[in-house]
Amino acid sequence: MPLPVTIERGLKRIYRNPSSASNTLGVVPDIEYTTKGVLLPSKYALYEFMDDFSSFTVAAANLSGWIIQQTGTGTAGAIQDEAFGVVKFVTGTTAGNDIQYRWGLNTTPHQTIVPATGKRMWLASRFKTEDADQDTFYVGANVSTADAFAGEPTDQFRFRSGATADALQFACGKTNTTEVTISLGAMADNTYVNVLAFYDGFDTVHAFRFNDAGDLSNSGSVSVTPSVRGDLLPDTVMCPAFGGQTEDTGGDDFSFDYLYIAVER
Repeated sequence: MPLPVTIERGLKRIYRNPSSASNTLGVVPDIEYTTKGVLLPSKYALYEFMDDFSSFTVAAANLSGWIIQQTGTGTAGAIQDEAFGVVKFVTGTTAGNDIQYRWGLNTTPHQTIVPATGKRMWLASRFKTEDADQDTFYVGANVSTADAFAGEPTDQFRFRSGATADALQFACGKTNTTEVTISLGAMADNTYVNVLAFYDGFDTVHAFRFNDAGDLSNSGSVSVTPSVRGDLLPDTVMCPAFGGQTEDTGGDDFSFDYLYIAVER
């Protein structure tokens, strides 16, 4: 049977999997024909950042890796004997203690992530926190803010804690006063969530939450276009980042399985 094809805004997309043509999660097609020619798949079509945490590289001189920012004395990130490769860190024992990581070289963050109108963008992660109603967190991309708990970053495209510590939400914006958010339910103690965000390249961001069995539990979408196309999108380059903070006494565990970010070139 012929391969399924969709045509959208001058872009012809060909999918090998028949179910992909109607897949709202933003699965990348095998081939895309644009008005300027063929858009190749995989690394030729996308700028991708991926850390599956099979190892954990700490940034140093002449070495790109994770730059640590820490308040209090906790246990820095280390790979666990757990399926798929997981990095875990433990915060200090005082309320407000945190550990945060930004991707960079030595002490200089690599700011390489920025969405653009007309280009799709993806963010995915799997993580858990030990004490859901006393832990705050974030994972994704934001401007290079050393302490993203002390003050909310301006440009951001990330999953984070909501108004209460156990709330999960996705946030997208170029200022922290005009951001848009999608609520994705409450976190549970020591329970992994799988999350995916997708910007359609035009006017909408979608966010999805799955349990560890792969079942969709929460989802939503929000416009990033109140007046002109894409004017709520981050417009400053951002760096991959993640972190956790305890809001009570006693150090808490934060575990991250992977962080994936992709933007169409």
